[in-house]
Amino acid sequence: MKQPRITSTRGFLDLVDVLGRGGTDEWRLLYRRAEHDVAVREQIRAALPLVDPEIGSGRELWSFLLDHLEQREARRSSSTQSGRSRAG
Repeated sequence: MKQPRITSTRGFLDLVDVLGRGGTDEWRLLYRRAEHDVAVREQIRAALPLVDPEIGSGRELWSFLLDHLEQREARRSSSTQSGRSRAG
């Protein structure tokens, strides 16, 4: 991916660039961040409509990955809550 031109701080359009044109290592890093941070997932969802669908299937793949993360988190949350109710 290209380096930011104006500032050393990565911004929203840099995220769009990673989603559309990023390499495997960049996607892996972003996925790991999204696994642990709801705010990162929200930023990715906000950026997806700006990813050019002609470049590749990044939009569909990231939508699938985010849905998967959220479903997995919901299952963990419900199993934690059901474990608490049994203990109480």
